[in-house]
Amino acid sequence: MESNVQITLKGMHEEFANEIGNAVAGIVRALTEHLDFRRMRRIIITTDFAGELEELSRQTASGSPITHTNEEYAVAVAKVMLLPHGDEIEIVPVINANIAAALVAQDPDNNDEERFNNVVHYLHHEFCHVHDDNKKIDALYAVMLRHSYGGKDIFTRPLAEVCWSEYLANRLSSATATEGVISDMTMSFKEALVRTKPVIDKEILSYRYHYDLDRLMGVFQRHGEFLVKTAAYTLGYVDGLE
Repeated sequence: MESNVQITLKGMHEEFANEIGNAVAGIVRALTEHLDFRRMRRIIITTDFAGELEELSRQTASGSPITHTNEEYAVAVAKVMLLPHGDEIEIVPVINANIAAALVAQDPDNNDEERFNNVVHYLHHEFCHVHDDNKKIDALYAVMLRHSYGGKDIFTRPLAEVCWSEYLANRLSSATATEGVISDMTMSFKEALVRTKPVIDKEILSYRYHYDLDRLMGVFQRHGEFLVKTAAYTLGYVDGLE
């Protein structure tokens, strides 16, 4: 099945890009027997990760920019996007080439083996999103990319959906999780627990002066989503590793 997947390489020297592309293709081949890759017709590997997400966002139903984690405490490796494809839905993983470069590093004295194993796991996690999205499209095709929320559901439903997605992706990919990745995720969850409430409490106090609801909810979405996502990641490892 992976032979039907086109890998598009952007922003890299051709030889280096081909090495990364071949490495990613190898991961796809290794996972094909275990994961559902239907609807994944292409994979994009790019040095301009944010720009690619912005460009692809214009193809979605809403046209709203699709963002990625870019904090001092976490940076996205990849993003799996759902795009309209005629009457169907296409699943497109977009991979940050600057991080995927660890797949072709060759210096054993530079902790490259550890970085290689970490990136393999991160991509395994993302391809588990492809699997999960395929199952959700099968079951919920009538509403996928067609529903809209109102009231408090605008905030709570996407959080619930992201919790499930990250929990399942980590549970399914836990076999490739390194000790370092698990430790880092556990620490991220711990730090988010300590950090989030004071940040939001401070913003609530500020809101009583500026009355900018969009600003308040923006802080809630940024920090609140990170907290529940790290909780879901951690629970995924707990259950996946038993």
